[in-house]
Amino acid sequence: MTKGRPSWASQIGEILGELFQRLEASPGIFYNHLCERIRQLFEADLVWFGTVDAQGEVKPRAFSGKEAGYLRGLQINIRDPLLSQGPTGQALLKKNIMTESDILRSPRFAPWRQKALAYGFRSTTCLPLFFGKNPAGPSTFILLAPNIFPPGPSVNSPPIFRSWAVP
Repeated sequence: MTKGRPSWASQIGEILGELFQRLEASPGIFYNHLCERIRQLFEADLVWFGTVDAQGEVKPRAFSGKEAGYLRGLQINIRDPLLSQGPTGQALLKKNIMTESDILRSPRFAPWRQKALAYGFRSTTCLPLFFGKNPAGPSTFILLAPNIFPPGPSVNSPPIFRSWAVP
């Protein structure tokens, strides 16, 4: 990080703060626009937004970028030990930003590796969002790109992210 430049988490926080003001008017357009802004900020290949249904499945709701075919048939379920072991499931379960910097070698990414590599994705980071008593369950933004994310969990999330977390 360059001295004097806000962290990537702070930058996402600012974008989210600005865009959540538009949410009530049109949720579909809002989430697509938000994915686009985050994709541009990080120069990611694909950013998608998903929600968790009553069965624990993470369902894509909006996206921006190339290779949206990656989302077709994607299986992530926070109630399934195998399908929750990746960064998206772990981000939602641990309520923390999670990053996988090496999809090729990560044992936790095994269920999705072949498909991700076929689309050229090598790293991912997942930002879980919890909106109080959200009836649809928690939500998450997932960024996929060749190799732009540092490894491990990100514990320095900005206050705006922490304020959305369920206590």
